[in-house]
Amino acid sequence: MAAKSLIARAPVRVDLTGGYTDVPPFDAGRPNGTSVNIAITLYAWATFRDRRDGEPVADGFVEELRAACAGVLGLDRRRTRPMSVEVDVPAGCGLGTSAAQGVAMVRLLAADRGIPLNPKEVAEAAAAAERHLGIVGGWQDQYASSYGGANVVISSADGRHAHPLGPAFQAWAAARIVIALPATVRRGAALVEDVVRGYATHRVRASLGDLDRLAADLCGVIRLGAYASLPKLLERVREAQERLDQRIVDPDFLPCLESAGVSTAKPCGGGGAGAAWLIIEESARIPSIRAALHRAGVRTVAPAVDHQGAVVLDGRSTGAAVP
Repeated sequence: MAAKSLIARAPVRVDLTGGYTDVPPFDAGRPNGTSVNIAITLYAWATFRDRRDGEPVADGFVEELRAACAGVLGLDRRRTRPMSVEVDVPAGCGLGTSAAQGVAMVRLLAADRGIPLNPKEVAEAAAAAERHLGIVGGWQDQYASSYGGANVVISSADGRHAHPLGPAFQAWAAARIVIALPATVRRGAALVEDVVRGYATHRVRASLGDLDRLAADLCGVIRLGAYASLPKLLERVREAQERLDQRIVDPDFLPCLESAGVSTAKPCGGGGAGAAWLIIEESARIPSIRAALHRAGVRTVAPAVDHQGAVVLDGRSTGAAVP
């Protein structure tokens, strides 16, 4: 199969909890760090692109990340082909777009070179590529994108492991999830770096402890099937995010959500102005909420749960996954 016909697809995610707790140095010395996330049917797409003789390799984030992914896989960066990457949502919106791009690139490079990688290896390689570039971030996004589905990702003494949440919870979530995308362009890197710099303060450490405990509570509720308790827990997650840094919860966007009738929402990822928000509501209320947000100029999407994770497709045919 011609390499240029391959397309790698990797989902973005929503995080129920775990934002910041997976970011170094926060994840150090925490043997049971926990993140809960859901991969959704919005994707990063990576494919090889042709380059004319003498044409310079494109600059920018895509090229830097491609080179870093190649290096992590032990490939000669200069001899791997340039790529094109597209994402279904705005880059940097808090849905793990950079991680999904890296995961798609790793899958594409591995498929092209015949390197067998399991989902864990793909996730770790993509996370290592971002760390190589000096990007401040964690690892839960890469695991969500690589594995797909809904997962509890736990950091333990023997490494990180993804534990799938059952189909009952995934069906419950799929019927209730809406993503709100503010028109503001998010610039989240500076916010994440500021929070990391405050690691030594009591406020930051206490807030991280709260988020860890809430993650454990959330996992317990999900395993018991007590889904009616989840909205209240997500509200507590949002409050803990705000204690971590007030800028994580955009005070200008929250009133917009409340005016539209939203009762349960939290900023995704690192949050901040312009970040996507996860909304969880009863399915009967979703159409009126989306209509109200549309009138307010807010784009919304109601994605399904992605069950495949990162896959490589044959771009020449019907999009069937390549074994």
